[in-house]
Amino acid sequence: GFNRQLKMRIRERDGYRCVRCGKSQKEEGRTLHVHHLDHDHENNLPENLVAACNKCNIWASFHRELPFS
Repeated sequence: GFNRQLKMRIRERDGYRCVRCGKSQKEEGRTLHVHHLDHDHENNLPENLVAACNKCNIWASFHRELPFS
């Protein structure tokens, strides 16, 4: 499932950087979100998940029709 361990692996895989804007987790000053590219929260395959800063995660919520990266 979409648990703490999976989210940690996704952040690590993405180098602790937002895949959309490149902002690092350190620059963000907080833990990065893990975003579902297809907006399906049941699809927790690693290829559907990416690290996202807060700003880009919010942006994605309002621009579902546009690609994330």
